[in-house]
Amino acid sequence: LTFTNKAAQELRIRVRETLNKVDKYQSAFDLVEPNVSTYHAFAMQILNDHGLLIGVESDLKPVTETTRASLAFKTVLNTKLSLSHLDKSPRYIAKQLLMLDNQLAEHDLDTEMLSKYTQDLITQISLTRPRKDLRDLEKTSLARLELAQLVNEFRDLKREEAIIDFADQMRFALKLVRLHPDVVTQLRDQYKAVLLDEYQDTSVIQRLLLTEIFGQAHPVMAVGDPLQAIYGWRGASVSNIDNFCTHFPQQDQSPAKKYPLTSNFRSGQKILNHANQVSKDLRDIHDAISSLVAGKGTNSEVNIGLNLTWNDEVESIAEQIKDLVNNKKVAPESIAVLSRNGKELLPIYDLLIKKGIPATFAGKRDMVDVPEVSETLSYLRLMDDPTHNPSLVRILAGPRFEIDPKDLALLAKRAADLVKDHNWDKSKRSFEQSLLQSVDGSDVAELAVLADALNDPGNYDYGVGVKERFLKLKNELESLRRHITEPLSDIVYRIINQTGLMIEILASNQMMAESRYEALMSLQDLAQSFDQGSPHGVVREFLAWLDEADELESTIEFAPTAIKNAVSLMTIHGAKGLEFPIVFIPAVCESVFPHNKTSTWVKRPELIPFELRVDYKSLPQGFKTETKEFDLYLESCKDYAELEERRLMYVALTRAETEIYVSSHWWGNTQKKVRGPSKYLLQLKEVVEQGHGKITTWVENLEENNPTLDQLVPTLWPAQTNQIAREKRIEFAHLVKNVEEVDESQLSLSEKEILENIDKDIDSLITELTSDKLIKKTVAIPDTLNVTKTIALMRNPDDFAMQLVRPMPTKPIDQARRGTQFHYWIEKHFGMPALLDSLDLPGAADEKLISDDQLEDMKNAFLNSEWANKKPVALEWPFDISIGGRSLRGRIDAVFETENGIELIDWKTGVVGKSDDLQLAWYRFAWWKMTNMPLEKITAAFVYVPSMEISRPIDLLSPEILLESISG
Repeated sequence: LTFTNKAAQELRIRVRETLNKVDKYQSAFDLVEPNVSTYHAFAMQILNDHGLLIGVESDLKPVTETTRASLAFKTVLNTKLSLSHLDKSPRYIAKQLLMLDNQLAEHDLDTEMLSKYTQDLITQISLTRPRKDLRDLEKTSLARLELAQLVNEFRDLKREEAIIDFADQMRFALKLVRLHPDVVTQLRDQYKAVLLDEYQDTSVIQRLLLTEIFGQAHPVMAVGDPLQAIYGWRGASVSNIDNFCTHFPQQDQSPAKKYPLTSNFRSGQKILNHANQVSKDLRDIHDAISSLVAGKGTNSEVNIGLNLTWNDEVESIAEQIKDLVNNKKVAPESIAVLSRNGKELLPIYDLLIKKGIPATFAGKRDMVDVPEVSETLSYLRLMDDPTHNPSLVRILAGPRFEIDPKDLALLAKRAADLVKDHNWDKSKRSFEQSLLQSVDGSDVAELAVLADALNDPGNYDYGVGVKERFLKLKNELESLRRHITEPLSDIVYRIINQTGLMIEILASNQMMAESRYEALMSLQDLAQSFDQGSPHGVVREFLAWLDEADELESTIEFAPTAIKNAVSLMTIHGAKGLEFPIVFIPAVCESVFPHNKTSTWVKRPELIPFELRVDYKSLPQGFKTETKEFDLYLESCKDYAELEERRLMYVALTRAETEIYVSSHWWGNTQKKVRGPSKYLLQLKEVVEQGHGKITTWVENLEENNPTLDQLVPTLWPAQTNQIAREKRIEFAHLVKNVEEVDESQLSLSEKEILENIDKDIDSLITELTSDKLIKKTVAIPDTLNVTKTIALMRNPDDFAMQLVRPMPTKPIDQARRGTQFHYWIEKHFGMPALLDSLDLPGAADEKLISDDQLEDMKNAFLNSEWANKKPVALEWPFDISIGGRSLRGRIDAVFETENGIELIDWKTGVVGKSDDLQLAWYRFAWWKMTNMPLEKITAAFVYVPSMEISRPIDLLSPEILLESISG
């Protein structure tokens, strides 16, 4: 058994070839074909053969991850649970649901066990002196309870639709062999000997299945290396290989035998000396592992370097590879660049291509890093939000429109001039400041909207042809927005075709074209997977999902086809099992490699608490809620996570055969805090100084500030496109423009047929475009509304419709940030962090806000009021409810218990009496709908700060009237 189909095929061939070398197996009649399979396929075969014994159909096939994700999303959308503690988008909650389902399956746990432990923990927290870290843990635990309920619903849905996924295969197979020992006997008779490959990467449930079948002294051998156990994040448990000898005892119950494999037949001894140094701490834990020695006398070299900046390091790597290829005649395919994160690979790739060195992304790559994908997403953002200035600047400055900084600055000035009461003092602002101001954020209350200036650029001193390009983009965006309710995949297809992105790719450098084409196709596939869950109007949801993934540093990956005869660039995870003569490992810096962020069950509800796991003894111990023990526990979790990083470094070093380059830098491109070499590089330096390698460069940091930020080098902007390709495009454009009329009598029959078909296509397109331009007299209400927009709809439907047709910016309010600051301060006072919704920014709806010098007065007034000592039931309570087939979203500032029930509070920093009672009516409606609390027990109030006056309307509209007012 092994892990991938490719590995199974290779192993099958090698076993067969080896058996053919043995005399008694050389006859084809005597040769018994070995059964080589993956771990999951083995479990699936058990279910296919015997699944009916536990009610699992024998012809089931595992669904794809896309289908599985769609089912999870469907579960989240259809649930009747309140999900009040899961404060992410439905897509992200679906992702958390899938992770917890996997985790439970991998560790042979059910939701009942998880819920009981979690409920006990919440009780324990309530009995401990309150503090912020425990409140955070309580919030995580409450979210985990809701996720566990969602897992039950998800599994019910899979059962109803008669499907099975990879998480189910193992748990159903284990259930089957536990209940039916006759199946175990049959499998033991069928397979007289068992070889388990890459055993360090098996999960707990895989080990439980194997011991259930092949334990009790059955002939079993496992091969693996605990120092290469780098897949703990996806369910693997290194404790399996550490405890193999006791999990699979001999006939007399004594531990199984160990056979150490210390000879490495890939790498030279110098490389292994460095690998042994880095893995010393790991070998102290895994005492069965000895230092590696070279199995053959391969000459090897290790080079290390430390640069001042990341740009310097990238340049150094590219020059070293160029020297190897051009001067030392090393084949490009003999070289690999392996990074901790995929983001480090892109600048190296770009520079190699510029230097004429063939390079390719092997394994997976971050889709959003591909320029054509970023361009497509910029169009999507502008379709959804015309005020998103950064996207508009990106498109205008890009290779299609090539608007230079001077014209962009003029456009920014025009946008500001269009906003009334905006003080644009030309004498005090450089055009750089003007441009920066125009893209600083995306809230219309804080910036001038470039899209307005694009629609009406005014009579400014723009360059030749610039206004024509503005008009072209304006028309493109208007055309695209008419299709905003179409399926997402159709919209993406429209953008790609309308912008000519695919044509540009096909005309670009051949080495770059294929991967960029595949990136766009992967984006198309991703859009189609979103359409499966909800086929219309998911642009905003899709963009929110991407933003959350970026915020949580979760990459959206695709797998481009690798180009032959090129330098390979990949992550270290992707390089597992591969080997190259020469390997480069960049960015071995503090906070980069090793990564300094630790994700544990304490903060992530989709992860299982360590104490529940079967492999608990190999995990951090001593969890308690008391402060000192809790802090020590978190520290031990960090140490545990660092071990996995160290294994990654070990894997990277041992990919190389003859030469390795490890490098670092002091300053990243955007960091204000210095990085410097990580402990891994410093450990390698110790070995080099003992005579096992050389230092190519070692720059000491003498800078207090990041020189990349302090010493910006002026460059042409926008970046110049390929001049040869540009000239050819212009040449072809002139040919098209100046084409002469052709006498049709001179055309051949085939040419006439081609022209007739083109004419038909043109007629069809004209018909389609004409029908698209028909003016509609009605405007559809969006499927998703926030409270502010709902109130606008109720107060003035005509203005609301006009705003939908052409979104207009609101007047900038310089004091808006203070309203938000007060909300942040409130949350800190109660010890709960803010989680603001972009649709309902606290304070943004206040009509008139106080001045800066009154902010402290606001705080003091609050601290001296009745509210300061009250304990809120909830803060920043988010809701997403269904009303008449639409989704209403919002966030209630605070919720307090009263003698008769609940009171909902909205803090107001504006003028007393200027707030709209409809806001409270909708808040009351949302709480009533999501909690089923009787309406008469729910009150709502505005609290004005700093006067601390309270407004409690007694005649809030009923749910029936609210629903009737927005129907249609």
